[in-house]
Amino acid sequence: MRSNWSLSRRVTVGLMIFQALTLLVLASLGIALAFKATSEGVVIHPRLPVSIARSLIRDASGRIALAPTAELQEFMSASPSLWIRARSPDGEELTYGPVPDITSAVMALANDIRTIDIRTTDRADYLTSRFDNLDTAVGRSTIWTGGGGFLSDVGAVLRLGGIAVIFPVLALIVLTAIGVPLVIHFSLRSVKQVASQIDQIDYEARGTQIEGEQLPREILPMVRGMNKALLRIDAGSELTERFFVNAAHELRTPIAILQVRLEALDPGPETDKFKLIVRRLAVLVNQLLDIETFRQNPPERRLIDLGKIVAEAIADLAPYAVAEGYTISLDCPGDPVWVNGDAAALDRMLVNLIQNAVQHGGKKGSISVRVYESGVIEVEDEGPGIDDAKREPIFEAFYRFNPHGSGAGLGLKMVRDIARAHGGEVVLKPKTGVGSTFVISLPVHNQDESGQQPSRSQSGRTP
Repeated sequence: MRSNWSLSRRVTVGLMIFQALTLLVLASLGIALAFKATSEGVVIHPRLPVSIARSLIRDASGRIALAPTAELQEFMSASPSLWIRARSPDGEELTYGPVPDITSAVMALANDIRTIDIRTTDRADYLTSRFDNLDTAVGRSTIWTGGGGFLSDVGAVLRLGGIAVIFPVLALIVLTAIGVPLVIHFSLRSVKQVASQIDQIDYEARGTQIEGEQLPREILPMVRGMNKALLRIDAGSELTERFFVNAAHELRTPIAILQVRLEALDPGPETDKFKLIVRRLAVLVNQLLDIETFRQNPPERRLIDLGKIVAEAIADLAPYAVAEGYTISLDCPGDPVWVNGDAAALDRMLVNLIQNAVQHGGKKGSISVRVYESGVIEVEDEGPGIDDAKREPIFEAFYRFNPHGSGAGLGLKMVRDIARAHGGEVVLKPKTGVGSTFVISLPVHNQDESGQQPSRSQSGRTP
């Protein structure tokens, strides 16, 4: 399946291809114009004077001599009419081949001339020559050569084009490959910031709006449209939740009446079955109201002793756990474990988690609750356990591990919501055998920063 390219990659590749084609067209036009502007005839190969300069030596008697290099020998073999006239710094001259007489007059001015490039027609190609002053083994010498070692116009244009056009074009392509991605990255940084904001949008974070005033004008309308859509989604969510809360409020009275009437009925299997159904409805209604209350009222932060909150929750739920067939134990450090949070919310979190252990612990064995100095709380039962595939879904709203059980599927969601609202997290340990172990991690308050410790009597419950 073909993957979609990012906008940055599309723009980068598109610009690079466009610029590369543009540069290639310009290079072709430059070379074509060079062909058109070149005079007729031939020119001396630029390597010929260099080869002659490397071949100049002094012989055994100290006179200037020519010891052709392999490159110069190739020029000589290819051009029988090649001629050379060279002068050493001390005025000593060397000639090779049919040197034209016209060179004698010019050589007298050799010290005042840097370069001469003579181009002629085909009828006088022996005068096509090049005059240079080059460094040699005998010192800086004047070298005048012609009559051979020619480079055609085509060769001259291509050689010159490679230096004047092709190499700069290649250099620009390389710079483009480096510079364009950087420019695109810089230009799209505001788009990437918006993408990061969109990634952080969550159903729980109501009223979220995307900030994109620095975006390009072409993209800004899309962001504004998304903000309007988010507002509509928030309004719809608020309406839906308000409906559920109002329905829950309205259901409390008839449920309470049903419970009273059921208690007055004669005991029996049908009566017990109806009591279980009504109790399940009552739990669902209460949990819906608790979730909405927690959402509308952010946690109040104050220093509380986590161990005391856990102990009070267990004390309230111990009779219920024992009646359901469990033994319940608490392992808590002797010193306070201070956390910064809402005592009532943390109490609801612990009650829901312990009730979950009672409901799914198999109606036997023990429920162990452990509090650590690091702010970690563990609740462990000896029930059948939960498969690893269900470790995350169980924290979703209305997900029930046992579809036929009495739970409403909201208790563990509230546990996670409260833990995260306090900067913590709750997870279910991987299944290793019998039982389930839920672990809540809460940030512990640093006493060194506050310099103040609250009293041990602070509690999440009203006396």
